Amino acid sequence: MKMDEYYAAADDWNADADDYNPDERIRFEKGSRIIRELTANQPGTITVLDAACGSGLLGEYLCDERFELHGLELSDELVAAARGRFRSVQRHDLDRPWPVDDGGVDVVFAGAVLEHIFDYHAFINEANRVLKPGGLFHVQVPNLGCWREIRRLLLRKQPHWMKDIQHVHAWTLSWLTAIFRDHGFEVVDSECDRLVPPLWRNLRCRPLERLLASWGSVLLVTGRKTSRKVVVDRFLSAKFPRHTVRSSRWIEVEAA
Repeated sequence: MKMDEYYAAADDWNADADDYNPDERIRFEKGSRIIRELTANQPGTITVLDAACGSGLLGEYLCDERFELHGLELSDELVAAARGRFRSVQRHDLDRPWPVDDGGVDVVFAGAVLEHIFDYHAFINEANRVLKPGGLFHVQVPNLGCWREIRRLLLRKQPHWMKDIQHVHAWTLSWLTAIFRDHGFEVVDSECDRLVPPLWRNLRCRPLERLLASWGSVLLVTGRKTSRKVVVDRFLSAKFPRHTVRSSRWIEVEAA
């Protein structure tokens, strides 16, 4: 199912920012804090592109004049809601090339979207393309390596994150780090939203959330663009016309 087909069928989708639950707000708060820290010494305006911006919740956390926020979103209702918080918002299907100029963005924020994208290589290619040299790519994805998911697998049960029909990919910290490296990003920060240890759901300790990130519930990984690359998955080439098979390898990485 394409993203536009999903939204067309989801008639109960709500654009109210109050629909974000406390756990989702924790991720936005942590993600914005990471962006602030990594851009603290960068002069001038920081241009942020929120891919799948929803109702624009990121604007609540990056609200000072230093940050200029732009968004891409498929839902008409969410586009209308986000325009109150962002400099600009475009209605766009992220399965397709982004309507953003090359090298014009300082930060790409992708919260809870990469697990929904069938061809994630094409998505990350676009993030690499629109980022300036040294720009930041911040991703938040459910963690298949979370101790709770491992427990479910050991009990021969379906992982929680893979019960959702919208989730077409599962991620671990090591796999996401490898994908970042293939795409020309150096991981500069990795942590989790929370560790959710048994009998202590509300434990919050950032040093532990960094040290034990691979065991947490949701991964927050930030990469810095070190080179311009394009990655093509040859098995998807027939489904995505903009791809061309050039080798028998699983993926092909080339400098752009």
